[in-house]
Amino acid sequence: MQGRQTQYAWIVTAPLLTTPIWGKLADLFSKKTLVQIAIAAMIPPRERVRYSGYLSSVTAASTIGEPLLG
Repeated sequence: MQGRQTQYAWIVTAPLLTTPIWGKLADLFSKKTLVQIAIAAMIPPRERVRYSGYLSSVTAASTIGEPLLG
């Protein structure tokens, strides 16, 4: 892939700009609902079940693995 330096800078800048907005929405609404809405907006309906399984398996692995590694 070929890109200019300014294009790569947006990869770092975009999350920094959206963090305060995400934080305010998390204060107003349920965090679980916000995550579900964000995944639903990015993933086509036919593939949502597969990605939901991925998210659940990562959550389960981190719940078990974190105390063991800590």
